[in-house]
Amino acid sequence: MSSIQNAGLGVFAAVDLVPGDVVTAYDGQLVPDAPTNHLYALQITGASKPMWIDGLRELERGKGIGSFVNRASREHHCYMNCDYKEFAESAYIVITKKIKANSELFTVYSRGYRF
Repeated sequence: MSSIQNAGLGVFAAVDLVPGDVVTAYDGQLVPDAPTNHLYALQITGASKPMWIDGLRELERGKGIGSFVNRASREHHCYMNCDYKEFAESAYIVITKKIKANSELFTVYSRGYRF
């Protein structure tokens, strides 16, 4: 479970990670319009037109766990250690700072995320 109270599962490094490591996909259903439940939605613009990934809400074997990475608060960017990177109609979690094994991954939800 996440180190953030009431935040959900969280994602933790199984091994030491370095900047540039691609750790998981942001899996879910690719949809043309913003999902009504924005909690796990990520907008991507790398496709021919802007699309949304309606991220996984529950773990699924063989699927990427990017939608379970928790948010570093905007006031505490120092906790941010990964970011979303788009590749065509997909998004992945890429490491931005050195992370020790068993540490939690944090990102800053940005463009396309709505509370």
